[in-house]
Amino acid sequence: MRGFLGFHGTNSKEARIIERTNFILSKSGWLGRGAYFFENNYVLARDWATFRQRGQTVSVLECNIQLDPARIFDISHPENEDTIEFHETREELIKIMIENQLDLHEEKKSLDAKVIDLICKNKGKLLVRAFTYTYQPLDRSYNLGTRINNGIELCVKNPGIIRNKKII
Repeated sequence: MRGFLGFHGTNSKEARIIERTNFILSKSGWLGRGAYFFENNYVLARDWATFRQRGQTVSVLECNIQLDPARIFDISHPENEDTIEFHETREELIKIMIENQLDLHEEKKSLDAKVIDLICKNKGKLLVRAFTYTYQPLDRSYNLGTRINNGIELCVKNPGIIRNKKII
């Protein structure tokens, strides 16, 4: 088994509900459908929740995530086999879309998520792990960004692998 410490920020009311029950998977996100966490990073979870839950009191849940390493889709390194598989599958999907005369620009925002969801479904992957950049307050204020990562995101595809949820 492999374990991860994940932090999930949300409004305090939702955090209490999640703590009592479990996560409801989002229908979308850049890593596809799932429950999103920052690996070992309380601050990013809190800051993201503060931005998303404007004006509401926020809480952060600390969760232990446990699963068989074979069920992880890790795209955190450009040369690992999962990342290579992602790019090969993405290229195949783009070719199919071109052949079927689908509007690539219309699909651009959700293409990566669709590829990830397809691979996870076909390969039985329960967690996606990726280095990401989460916008900071100054970025949002001045419409800036960077391609340099500041955290690791985890996208849980099955809430059954989430253990020991607690509000911290």
